[in-house]
Amino acid sequence: MNRSRAIIAAACMTALLWTSGVFNATAQAPADELSMPAGVSEQQMPESAEPAQEPLGPYAGSLPQALDAWLKALSTEPRFQEWAHAARSISPIGPGTHGWVVMLSREQQEIGYLVVHADETGQLVLSEYGVGPHALFSMNVLKQQLLWNGLAERAGIMPGQLSTNQVRLHYWSPAEALFVIETVEGSYTVNAKNGEWYELEPALQLVEKRGDISQKVPAVRHVHEGHAIMPASIRSHHLPEFDAFERTLWLDGQELAPESFSELAAILDRGNRVIAATKAFDEVWVTWPIVGYHLWDGEIPYLIVLDEGERYVPFDPMTFAYYADVDRSNN
Repeated sequence: MNRSRAIIAAACMTALLWTSGVFNATAQAPADELSMPAGVSEQQMPESAEPAQEPLGPYAGSLPQALDAWLKALSTEPRFQEWAHAARSISPIGPGTHGWVVMLSREQQEIGYLVVHADETGQLVLSEYGVGPHALFSMNVLKQQLLWNGLAERAGIMPGQLSTNQVRLHYWSPAEALFVIETVEGSYTVNAKNGEWYELEPALQLVEKRGDISQKVPAVRHVHEGHAIMPASIRSHHLPEFDAFERTLWLDGQELAPESFSELAAILDRGNRVIAATKAFDEVWVTWPIVGYHLWDGEIPYLIVLDEGERYVPFDPMTFAYYADVDRSNN
C-alpha cells in the first residue's frame, strides 16, 4: 500500500493535540447542558438501558443464536467473562438494512459491544467487537463528546434550541463508523468510537457515495450443522499497551506489508510494537496501536487495537498499512 509518511506525520501531530475526553459510560449529560433530539427513535439512538425494538426480520432467530455462540466463546477469555450474563440491546446500523450493533451491559453499565452484518448469502458475520465502557456507537459517549468537541454549540444542540434532529448510525468498516447528525444547521459526521467531529463533505452525500458495506476480509460467520450451532474456539495473544504517538520513529521504519496474518503474527509474537494506519473516507488518517490478536477456530484473525479501549477488528492488509516501532521493537 502506498502511504505518504509526510501526511501521516501531520496526522500524528494533529492527534497529539487530540486529548481524549473523560467518559462515564453510565452518566447522563446534565439536563442544563445537553438535550438529545426530540422525536428520534430508539433504533436511531440506542441506549444500554432500553433495548431497541427494531424487528430483525428473517434474522429474528439466527441473530440471537449467533450471539449465543459468539458470547459463549468470548466469555471463556478473562476480559470477556462478564459477557456471559450481560443484557443485550440490539439496534440497526446502516447503510442498508442488514447490520446491527449489539450493546452489552451489566446493571445498566455498558461493558462491550459487537457489530454484526448479514453477507450476500444471508450468513451473519461478526464485523468487530470491543470490550469496556467506551463502546462503539455508545450514546453515552456521544452525549458527552457533543459538548467537548464543540459541535453542540456549533449545531445548536442545546436545550430550547432544537427543532428537529436525527442521528443515524453508519458503518462501512472499523475505521469508518459514524454518527450522522442532521440538524437545522446541516448534517454533521462524528466518529462513532471516540466522538471526534469529522468535517467531511456533506454527510448525506458521503453516505450515498460510500454505498452499502462490503465485507472484503475474512471474518467469523455463524455456521449451523442441522439445528446445532457449531462451537467456536479462540486463541488469544496479548501485548503491553502503548501509545502510537509517544514516539513516531515508526514513520521512518519500513512498511511491513504482510501478505498473510501468519507473517504479522510472527512479528507480534516476538513482542514487536506494530501500528496499523489507514486513511478513512480518503480524508482522515487513523492510526491504531496493535496490542494482540484473537484467532478464531485456528484460522480467522482479529487484531486487538487501541481506540478509546480495545477493539477487535478483522485483519485487513488491503485497507491498513502496518508499521513497526523501529527503536523499541525487538529484532
